[in-house]
Amino acid sequence: MQEIALHFMCRGKEFRVVDTVGLRSFTAGGKLLQINRRMEFVFASHSFDVWESWTFEGPLEDCRLVNCRNPLAVLDVRIEILAALGEDGITRWLD
Repeated sequence: MQEIALHFMCRGKEFRVVDTVGLRSFTAGGKLLQINRRMEFVFASHSFDVWESWTFEGPLEDCRLVNCRNPLAVLDVRIEILAALGEDGITRWLD
C-alpha cells in the first residue's frame, strides 16, 4: 500500500520539456515544497516562485531534484508518472 502523504503533483510548462517543477502536497493544504533560508524543507506557500522551483538531474527512476534558489538543497527521488494530460485537455490515469 502506498502512503498518500507522499504523493505530489508536479506542475511545469510541459512535462517532457519542463525546465522547473513545483511539488504540491494536498496533505499540506495544497502548499508547495520549498527550501527556506535555514536549509529546512517546508510546505509554506501556495505560490510557485524560485523558492518552490526544482530541476531534475538524471533519469526519472533514480534522479535528484535540485532547488533553483539554493543548489545545495537536493532530494534523491524516484519519480513515477501516474497521470498525464491528454490532447483534449483532460487528465487521465496511466496504465
